[in-house]
Amino acid sequence: LLMFFLPFYSGPMPAVIDDVVDAREATTAQASFVPFLHILGTGSSAYVVGALSEVPWIGLRWAFSLPALCTLLAGVCAVRASHFVERDIDARDQRARQQRSPTPLAA
Repeated sequence: LLMFFLPFYSGPMPAVIDDVVDAREATTAQASFVPFLHILGTGSSAYVVGALSEVPWIGLRWAFSLPALCTLLAGVCAVRASHFVERDIDARDQRARQQRSPTPLAA
């Protein structure tokens, strides 16, 4: 199920980052997102699953359920965050218009 929904994440998330960040900062935002995602997600997941599997009342079966639960939680957070994307895009567009418009000369 996760592999089915992964393409729904891989394309839109970087596009949203580009849409809400100013053009001159888009590369930095993309470059920051990927390590952040892997350090907090894939990098630490093996350790956390292994540590939880050693807890007697959790065990290996429930420890392997944690990544699915975290993915579900991330999906809920992404849906909640999507309510703010339009506002953020409008704010970015307004900043871009202000940078392009000539400033009036001081009298």
